[in-house]
Amino acid sequence: MLRHSSGLLISSNLMVLFFLFVLNVLTTPQNLWAVFPGVAMIYSASFLVRNLNRRRVYVMIAAPIIVAMLALQNWLMTPDYWWVMYTFGMIGVWVLNTWAGSYMWTKTYTIICSLLLIGFYIGLNIWFEPRFPWSICTTFALVWWPLARFFGTKPITFSVLGSAWLILFLVSLNMVTTPNTLWAVIPAICILWWPLSVGFAMEIRKRKRAGTR
Repeated sequence: MLRHSSGLLISSNLMVLFFLFVLNVLTTPQNLWAVFPGVAMIYSASFLVRNLNRRRVYVMIAAPIIVAMLALQNWLMTPDYWWVMYTFGMIGVWVLNTWAGSYMWTKTYTIICSLLLIGFYIGLNIWFEPRFPWSICTTFALVWWPLARFFGTKPITFSVLGSAWLILFLVSLNMVTTPNTLWAVIPAICILWWPLSVGFAMEIRKRKRAGTR
């Protein structure tokens, strides 16, 4: 049954791809819009790879296809600015996660990948846009990965560290964008309710447990 389904899926995808590219060339040859649905059709092969337990092979094939599609679009639309490089970090981590296997769930792997991604985007920030430190946004987002991995099972600790990290990010963003207007104070006050609410909830739970004994 799997072989028949695989043959039907592959043959139908090839027919649709051929039709789309012919239609693209005949109607709007100056705009290769057929690339995007073509990649989507190729991705339907992931169901076959999952059934055959060959995810690593699929990732090694799919990742270059994605990079090639984005690079082609970058070259056709905005050749003066290579924004495709911003996608290399996440695509690279996708490949690493597939090959890491069970090691992907370890704390060491989380720290290494987070540091690599943070350094990668800081480097792109310095290379492409040195006038504005936008990498503080990517750094803020990526730090949540190891933070959740280390303290996800400790609600109070996670809420305190998460609140401190969030307030630090808002203050930094405030200083970089609008240093004359201290708007970060308002959301910082709201964020403080996170650890307070968690602390009160934990205390109420302890009292209820103590009362039932």
